[in-house]
Amino acid sequence: MIDSVRRFVRSVRRFARHSRTRQRLLASAYLLLLVTHGMLAVPFVPVGSVQSAVGRASRFLADPDSTATRDDVTWSINVLSPYLPASVTCLRRAIVAQAMLASHGYPARVRIGVRKAGSEFRAHAWVEHEGRVLLGDLDDLSQYTPLPTDETGLRRRTVL
Repeated sequence: MIDSVRRFVRSVRRFARHSRTRQRLLASAYLLLLVTHGMLAVPFVPVGSVQSAVGRASRFLADPDSTATRDDVTWSINVLSPYLPASVTCLRRAIVAQAMLASHGYPARVRIGVRKAGSEFRAHAWVEHEGRVLLGDLDDLSQYTPLPTDETGLRRRTVL
């Protein structure tokens, strides 16, 4: 019990040391990851609907005076990842990153790729901005075949 309280106090202190912009990004990313996780937990909810809802929520949460860079946005999601349940997958993180980047003026695409590794089928989601992978880069990313997408990165009716 005492160790968990100490970890919590250390986390609060680390949070307080960040700039207001980064504090707001961390809080927004956390809320958006929870929303995304909850929506994708519901069977047969199209991914495009989740992406639209998260995009609206991200625009609502975004500070109009923010000076956040695209690196700040991806930093916030990467910092939170170790504290989230394992079921907060690359797709959930990619949807949130795309929405947050767009709400800060950086249009980005969610890409989903597939590959066969031996007898296993694998899928991975990542985020691209201006042809550069901002979130979800892997050493073997080039082995994934990207699925066809629309301008934001996901087809509206995709159900996972």
